[in-house]
Amino acid sequence: MTACRHHANTRRLSIPEAKFDLTAWREDYERTGNSPRSTGQDPDIPAVPADHVVPRQLPLPVSAFVGRVTELDVLDDSLTVPAPMVVIGGAGGIGKTSLALHWAHRNADRFPDGHLFVDLHGFSPDSRPLNPQSAVRGFLTALGVSPERVPADADAQAALYRSEIAGKRMLILLDNAASTDQVVPLLPGTTTCCVLVTSRNKLAALIDRYGARHLQLDTLHPDEAHALLTRRLGSARVAAEPHATGDLIRLCGYYPFALAIMARHAHTRPHIPLSEFVAELGDLGLAALDNEDPTASLPTVLSWSLRGLSTEQHTVFALLSITPGVDIGLPAAASLTGLPVQRTRDTLRVLEDASLLDRHAHGRYAMHDLIRDYATAAARRMDDRTRDAALRRVVDFYIHTALAGLRFLAPAHARQIRLEPPAAGTHLHPIPDAEAALAWFNTEHLNLLAADLLERVLATIGPHDPSREVLLVALVRVLFRLTRNPEAQARQALTASTDPARTEELRQLLAAIVYRNGRRDEAIRTLTESTVDDLVPEAWRQRRKSLLAHLRRDVSDVDEAEVDAKAEYAEAVRDGDDYLAAHALQTRWLVDSIRRDHEAALRHVDAAIAMVRGSPELADKHVNLLDNRLFTLQNLDRIADADATLRTAAALVTDHRLPVGPQVSAAVHHYWTGRWDDALLELRTITEDGPAITYSGLMDAGPEGLLLHGVSALIAGRRDDRATVAANLDAAEKYSLITESARENCDFLLVARAVAAMQRGDALGALTELAPVLDPAYAEMMLRHQWLPDVVRLALEVHDTERVDEALAVAEMEAARERVPARAQAALHRCQALITGDPEPALTAVSHYRSVGRSVELASALAEAATLLAKRDLPRDAAVAYEEAMRSFASLGAHWDMARTVAHMSRLGISEPKATAPPDRPSPGGA
Repeated sequence: MTACRHHANTRRLSIPEAKFDLTAWREDYERTGNSPRSTGQDPDIPAVPADHVVPRQLPLPVSAFVGRVTELDVLDDSLTVPAPMVVIGGAGGIGKTSLALHWAHRNADRFPDGHLFVDLHGFSPDSRPLNPQSAVRGFLTALGVSPERVPADADAQAALYRSEIAGKRMLILLDNAASTDQVVPLLPGTTTCCVLVTSRNKLAALIDRYGARHLQLDTLHPDEAHALLTRRLGSARVAAEPHATGDLIRLCGYYPFALAIMARHAHTRPHIPLSEFVAELGDLGLAALDNEDPTASLPTVLSWSLRGLSTEQHTVFALLSITPGVDIGLPAAASLTGLPVQRTRDTLRVLEDASLLDRHAHGRYAMHDLIRDYATAAARRMDDRTRDAALRRVVDFYIHTALAGLRFLAPAHARQIRLEPPAAGTHLHPIPDAEAALAWFNTEHLNLLAADLLERVLATIGPHDPSREVLLVALVRVLFRLTRNPEAQARQALTASTDPARTEELRQLLAAIVYRNGRRDEAIRTLTESTVDDLVPEAWRQRRKSLLAHLRRDVSDVDEAEVDAKAEYAEAVRDGDDYLAAHALQTRWLVDSIRRDHEAALRHVDAAIAMVRGSPELADKHVNLLDNRLFTLQNLDRIADADATLRTAAALVTDHRLPVGPQVSAAVHHYWTGRWDDALLELRTITEDGPAITYSGLMDAGPEGLLLHGVSALIAGRRDDRATVAANLDAAEKYSLITESARENCDFLLVARAVAAMQRGDALGALTELAPVLDPAYAEMMLRHQWLPDVVRLALEVHDTERVDEALAVAEMEAARERVPARAQAALHRCQALITGDPEPALTAVSHYRSVGRSVELASALAEAATLLAKRDLPRDAAVAYEEAMRSFASLGAHWDMARTVAHMSRLGISEPKATAPPDRPSPGGA
């Protein structure tokens, strides 16, 4: 829409509509830094009389401005209404002024009558905000009003100011406002001016009374943060240390001012590696972002936001930093502060309005990590008794509310826990039934809070407290599920345990922890060199057997593993042990899968399923075997059978109320069959300590966590949802890749990281992320063939012929190992097509994917075929393949793939399809 159309049509000015191409304008501005009209007057905008004073008060914009595309679009859209007024809000150092000035300079020629600018000093080294009367007088001077014409009365001055700008097309930028009272006298009385305000406060009255549009700034997207460092430090230095660059961005929390400060440190010390600045920031925290110059110090800049707070609001701000977890709800906050609920709500709203606190859905409140660090420093300066009492109240809130929920969800466990009454001022959340308990646990994300809470409670209760033993076991369990390393706590709890069942659980937990730390033999000895108490329930005896079988399984030599599995099967059948017999058959399945003999694998897993079917005590093993069967059917391209297997597994979980479900495996299956929304729905139904690769009751969340975040990140990346990509990649950082199962399940994450690198223009970095895919020894069960066309495409893009040859060799090896030609063979065809430029192998892959129902790979193969056909000067065939590829990508919501395909085809002279409706004729590759 034409900018300023409403201004152009006002009767007062009778200005004809401006013919303004905003896209062309942006491109020219970003290329040259100048407005396209800066060299001449637009004929559609009336010339300004020679004796007319035209103020040009805009300060210099930030030269290293990056990103904020969405926010710039919002500001552009504001010009389509009369009297546009936008308040840019956000925390100190978030980039409000930078955005305002960048946009103002980019649109300077839209305002031929001039630009007024004033820093209102609402938050600055000068503790006194600027009197608006002083700002009005400054504007009058800028407008050429002689001093003798300026009246003494403040209201008369404001009226004169409004008269001077009446009917003019001007931009008025009011920076760093503290309150609406500062802004109102500076507002024009005409609909032809545009007002831009920046403030850390919400300025509610400006929004309510004057209809201002509020634009709240958040931190930068990861690719924008990367671009900022690249702009300030140069691409060579950033590319030389990609991991250090990523760590620096994460430690800065994507916060623009923090990134600018660290960029300044690095820029002024060019010979120091970025990794040293990462280490310094990690060690010093917020102190690394301090400076004697208050305007170059993030802690000082943040401190200015607190000036208008009352003592009580100061205290609440500081206390919010000591609560465990990533966010907090209103009842917990009321317990933390010891204030009534309504007063707590009002205080949180004040902090939110001051951009010191963010409110999220479902009444959750959170601080940015850097703001929280600042608040933590303030909390340390508080009286110890005040701080400790607050902590005790909030811990009591979580523990007592959690216990109330456990009485419905795990009554036997809850009966073993005895707690002291909650501290005075604690506001407990009522839990009337099991449904309410589940809702509260889900809302509070208790598993993210539990470790901190349990550690704090253990620190406060005595060594002989009867609850100590139970809480210590709970701590070990939670830390294990959070993929931390609680080996020391597990040994301590095992020594203190007096209950036989609890002792057995701890011993198995310790064995699993030691195994996860890479000490397999020691993990086996942890179980074999101990006896099982006669009082231990049969369920725990079965779990020990399962875990020991898992630990002993070694397929590093598949031939030897096959011989051992045959012997174990014979012995188990002789002893009548269905579990161990099924386990031996599962090992045979694993050996066959590594060999890529998927038909033999299917026979063995079906035989194992027959061993456990109908045995309720082996239902969890049954589900695990169905998961194996799903894997095999996927590799045989038997999609319908895979769907049926998933339904059987889901029904089994429901019938036996098992804690482990097939959600992650289902999500992977849905990813490849193009049901991305179904995949995300499956992933949303689980938590990070939910369905996981099991040691029959013990759960290692690592492999499944890698898949959970990998699949989520890859779908988000291909849908160009970069915030979700960043959130999942960050969450996946906590998982290690020590165990073989973790490495086997990290491929989606590797590809998601590569997509993120490509989206920030780092093709070489993307190729580096995919290096493990080319190493068959990295994880033999990894289905690396499904990613090899991406590796080839990237390697060709960066002219890495050695990597191209390496990828082709791996593709040929994977296809040769595949006893029944299926996915690996199709992937090889695509690699060959990309390398040779011959579209025929790509079309062969297209036919295969279409025949078996693999819509995601079909879309990618069609896009590759379209490009190759266009290069072979077959534009009609290319257009047909192009149209179907775009239609397929559109059905997935794969906006990033669509944009890449359009860019490639446009360079080859092929126009974008006008519609994505199903074509009337079949596309290349046959039906």
